[in-house]
Amino acid sequence: MAFVISSKLFIVLVVLFQFFTSSQLKECVCALCRIDTLPDNCTEIDGHIQIGLESEMPPFELIEFKLKKLAKLTGCLLIANSGLTSLKFLSNLRTVIYAQTGNSETCSVYGNAITLAKNNLLRRLYLDSLEEIDVTRGADYGLYISLNPSLCITEKEVEIFFNTSRFYAPHMNICDPTRMYCALDTQGFFDDTNIQEGCQVLTDSLVLNGSTPNTSEQFQNRLNDIEQIFGSIIVLNTKLTSLKFPKLWRIYNFQPTLPAILLQKNMNISQVEFNSLKSVPFLGDHREILYAYQNPKLVNISWDTCNKLLDIGFVTIEGNGTTCGQSSTRSCK
Repeated sequence: MAFVISSKLFIVLVVLFQFFTSSQLKECVCALCRIDTLPDNCTEIDGHIQIGLESEMPPFELIEFKLKKLAKLTGCLLIANSGLTSLKFLSNLRTVIYAQTGNSETCSVYGNAITLAKNNLLRRLYLDSLEEIDVTRGADYGLYISLNPSLCITEKEVEIFFNTSRFYAPHMNICDPTRMYCALDTQGFFDDTNIQEGCQVLTDSLVLNGSTPNTSEQFQNRLNDIEQIFGSIIVLNTKLTSLKFPKLWRIYNFQPTLPAILLQKNMNISQVEFNSLKSVPFLGDHREILYAYQNPKLVNISWDTCNKLLDIGFVTIEGNGTTCGQSSTRSCK
């Protein structure tokens, strides 16, 4: 008899616990959300969150307490010029839907769903739960990370962010890398003068503008090692005769107004190879994987390269009737 009573009591306690717990979870609505006036235990917030731009920033303990259960945000998140060292208080955030609701000035400052900028002490993100950033309502970028000099991003986080929309984080530092990541000290682009030997991942675009490498063979050897480029490949007005990336398998284009690969006015180039390319997660405003214009000697693209490119997206080559591997059935036009 005592066992039956204790079992019933246990069930009652469980039901009461679930009731009180669920009653504390709520959707919170605010225009420009102030951390100090935000209700407790918000799992969803409809509004904009701004941290770091206030005249007096709330204590970290208050920020953590108010946002630790947040799973969905409809609006935007701006963290800039803060003294935060991590964003662990956002480790449960799964979904961000960009929306210019209420006071839109917060979002329009940067125009992104999530902006993390100029946080000198920020070291880690811990955004391991992030699954979706919806930018269909007009955001410039989904997740924009810039000028956080102490920040490192894990390879796991990179993969998570690549699966969201319009990710931007040039020259990112990688925590405990398993590959050789190459980044520049300044906010510039890679070219034929600054790619180190053995680079496997370039953390920004490769731009060859009027370049004439002193030793084409040495430059090609450096391209041979590259497996990923976080940016685009832009080749303009060069004297290069060929451009080959035998190991390159992924391009994530940080520049939404440019195609992933742009070749223009290269008078001598006759060969391009991207035989291992299989992933271009973000095409930006262009449907083309490769856009080539006024490269008079580029009259034929290898069958392997052409198939790889066409399996991912569109290829546009203007001006010289280029075909893929001598085939008339899969033309690169």
